[in-house]
Amino acid sequence: LCDCWDKIQEIMDDVNELDGDIKSEMDEIEEITNNASSSIITIENLKNKIKSIIPTFKIDITNEAELRNKVKEIIKDSENAKQVFKIFDDYKIEMEKKLGHTDKYYHTKANCDSAQLGILQAGWAMLFSIGKEIKDYKYKIKHTNMAKEEIFKDCMQDLDVDWQGILQEISGKSCKDKAIEMENKYPYN
Repeated sequence: LCDCWDKIQEIMDDVNELDGDIKSEMDEIEEITNNASSSIITIENLKNKIKSIIPTFKIDITNEAELRNKVKEIIKDSENAKQVFKIFDDYKIEMEKKLGHTDKYYHTKANCDSAQLGILQAGWAMLFSIGKEIKDYKYKIKHTNMAKEEIFKDCMQDLDVDWQGILQEISGKSCKDKAIEMENKYPYN
C-alpha cells in the first residue's frame, strides 16, 4: 500500500541527525553554564569586596553629622549607578545605529568601560546586566518565536561577555580587544 519500509532508513538518519544537533546544543549550553558557575566564585569575591567598601546602613537618625554623611554616601552610590547607566545607554544607541550584529561587542565594551570607573561601578554594571537579561528573557518568551532554549543560550552568552568585560578591566587589558574577541566567540546566527 505504501513504500514506508523503504523510508525507514531515511527517517532513522533524520532522527540521528536531529539527536546529534540536540546533543551539540546541550553541550554548548553545559559549557556556558559551567563558565557561569566558575564565575560565581569571582562574583562572590567582588560582592564581598563591595560590601567591605560600603558601610552598613545602621544609622542614628538623631545624629545630624552621621545622617549627613550617610546621605552623601547614598548620593555618591546613585551617581555611580547613573554613570554606568549612561555608558550602557550610550552603547545601546550606538549599537542600534550600526549595521550588522554587534550585540556581544557592545555588551563586553559597556561592562569593561564601566569597570574602568571603579569597583562600585563594576558592581552596578553586573547588576544592570543581570536585570537586563531577565527582562530580555521574559520579553522574548512572550514576543518572539524563538525557542526557550535559544533564548536561554543567548542570555547566558550575554552574561558571559558581560562578565568577561569586567574581568578584562580588572586584568588591565584593552576593552576593545576583548569586545572584538567576544563578538567573534559568539557570532550571530
